[in-house]
Amino acid sequence: MYQKRWAGTVSAPGQNVTLHFGFEKPFFGKLKCDVSIPQQHIFELPASECLIRGDSLYLEFSDGMTAKYKARMGNGQIPGKWIQGDHTFPLTLNKSERTLFQLYAEYALHIAEQNALNRKDVDWVKLNKMALRMTEDVTSADQLIPVLQLILQNLRDKHGFVFFNSKSMGYETDDFKNISPALRQAAYGNDKDIVSVRISDSVAYLRIPKFVDSQPGMDKKYNEEIQRQVCVLMDKNVSSWIVDLRLNYGGNMFAMLGGLNKLFGDGKIGSFTDKDGKESGGWIMKGGDFYEQQEQKTSSGIKCNARLKPGKIAILTGPVTASSGEAVAVALRGLNNSKIFGEPTKGFTSSLSGLNVGKGIVLFISTGYYSDGKGRVYNHGVTPDIPIKDGDNFNDILKDKKVTAAIKWITE
Repeated sequence: MYQKRWAGTVSAPGQNVTLHFGFEKPFFGKLKCDVSIPQQHIFELPASECLIRGDSLYLEFSDGMTAKYKARMGNGQIPGKWIQGDHTFPLTLNKSERTLFQLYAEYALHIAEQNALNRKDVDWVKLNKMALRMTEDVTSADQLIPVLQLILQNLRDKHGFVFFNSKSMGYETDDFKNISPALRQAAYGNDKDIVSVRISDSVAYLRIPKFVDSQPGMDKKYNEEIQRQVCVLMDKNVSSWIVDLRLNYGGNMFAMLGGLNKLFGDGKIGSFTDKDGKESGGWIMKGGDFYEQQEQKTSSGIKCNARLKPGKIAILTGPVTASSGEAVAVALRGLNNSKIFGEPTKGFTSSLSGLNVGKGIVLFISTGYYSDGKGRVYNHGVTPDIPIKDGDNFNDILKDKKVTAAIKWITE
């Protein structure tokens, strides 16, 4: 079996697009062909037809893209025509010196340099040399992961990660040194449920853990369950809240914020902000649903008619609170009647963009920071207003140091 790669560039209106072709001839069987067009997020798309007759080459793509390539084998080149839709473009292929995985690495470096939050702090010439050197002996997609982790490490992007084979991989492992045993056991054990308790006539405790279930419809179910528990307590005349985010280390922030619509009311509750302080996506509550700018992210709406306005809101955070958990903390802190108790959060207060860099490989990089409804930007996590170290007790919350401090502030 032999495998060769060829590349050529199409000059389309407004841009040049490079196409990378792979040709593989098994010992037995037909010639196999594929095309990768990183600029169009196409990777290793197999041709439905791949024929060589004499010096003529014919490729056709009908699944995922409708296109044809007709060419003649030349001396070291393959000149021909790329036909896509109603357009025909001249396309000459030359032997590529890069392997498929070097192509992936090069494309990942390119999009990181163009989009990453900390892109100005990286020596890209040095990083390109290091990364491409690492890819010289790469022969499978999983061997490419360390190269992508190297990019994240140079960006100092602790929130970013590589998603491949249903696994998320950052560039460093969690450090549990600063996490109390009680918090560690609860966060990484079986405490996965939304929990609400009426502490007194007017005060309620609401625990919102992580939510990472990507199955269709589960985000709406999670959203509605938060709403349901809030509504039950509001119907009992609860006005002040302790929102516990200590076990929330990520997931779907839209479902979390949408579920808390009765605490926010309508209006702007925060935003994504770029490194220069320019807003790149407002967080809007409207009719009980969460919007990013004009794009609706939840569809549950308001599920209860409670008219009681929220009183004081205490937010509990800790070193496990991360990503979407931090987004909820940021949004709640922007309210006039709120205060944060506990320990600093993990520092994943950045918006992530998922970018396809190869077949089945997605590189998530930080492209913005969180900011609250008052315009305060959180680029190093969330620092509590009232610092409280340890004292976590999830089995008996009335003996929890952070809960008791929150109750004292609410009832003052």
